[in-house]
Amino acid sequence: MINHYIKNITIENFKCFQNLQVEGIERINLIGGKNDIGKTAFLEAVELLVSSSTAKDLAVNAHKILIRRQTNNVKISIKHIILNLIKRREKILKIIANNKTCKIYLNQFSFFDIETYLNRESHENDIVTDNTLSFIINRDKTTISIDKFLKYKISFPDIKILKNIKFINVAKEYDIVNLYSSLIDLERKEFLNTCLTKFDENIVSLNAVQTKDGLILKLKLKNKKNLILLSSLGEGINKYIAILCAIWASKDGYLFVDEIESGIHYTNYKILWQAIFQASIDANCQLFVTSNSKECINAFNTVQFEQKGGIYFELCKDVKMDIIMATKMDKNLLKYVLTK
Repeated sequence: MINHYIKNITIENFKCFQNLQVEGIERINLIGGKNDIGKTAFLEAVELLVSSSTAKDLAVNAHKILIRRQTNNVKISIKHIILNLIKRREKILKIIANNKTCKIYLNQFSFFDIETYLNRESHENDIVTDNTLSFIINRDKTTISIDKFLKYKISFPDIKILKNIKFINVAKEYDIVNLYSSLIDLERKEFLNTCLTKFDENIVSLNAVQTKDGLILKLKLKNKKNLILLSSLGEGINKYIAILCAIWASKDGYLFVDEIESGIHYTNYKILWQAIFQASIDANCQLFVTSNSKECINAFNTVQFEQKGGIYFELCKDVKMDIIMATKMDKNLLKYVLTK
């Protein structure tokens, strides 16, 4: 069993956070708050820490976060990727948890120098000597030029990719195929089919069908003789399947889900949370989840009264101090807040 769940974390100068301290983190952690308050940034900070064992890991994973957030994995020119990991006007970010300290240090330039540098008309004939980023984990350090870091693909020969750490925002079918394969390898197909029937009583099972172009996913329905394409039932069922498969694909690891309610009808929120609570125990997986929906948060809290291991954090801004803070709410406080 995993014994290194994140319990407390400190985030300094990462994106919108100046000094965010979050304590009392549980197995399932739901993050709420107003739009643009930093919910996704919080997930990214935790992901960056748990997915990086060395300084080179940190560099590669930081780059992946920029690509995922800014380009949606579409290859674009270097000058269009913004170096926005470090809070404006600061030079160093830190993420600290579980005796691990991750740092990214901006060498030489101020933020405004960096803006001018990145937005210049041409990158040709550049002689780059001191505009660099240093990536540090505890005592391990590597330094990379900003130009190299912002290229579409950055890698090192000895990099380690942790397979049991997943991040879900949009549930794309080719991603679901890979996640479903992991679930099948762990012999959890029956678990998924049971959850699918609870989600929609007409669904019997999910099946992977081999075609000349590769595997595709199809559903068996009670009222249909032939299997139907997964995509024919819409975004909600895709997201539901992706989350449950991803929990098992992240066995003994971590799963991050951004805007969990996206595409799922509010009447299925409780069913979703019940499945998540159970699967997270069985797969020994720690989850960090964001939601913008009061109905989804309420369903989460309802399930909290049935099962242990969850907690809710509300991100809010202290206007006087101009900092973002996290307020921890147990199930009783959250119930009171939701019914006000």
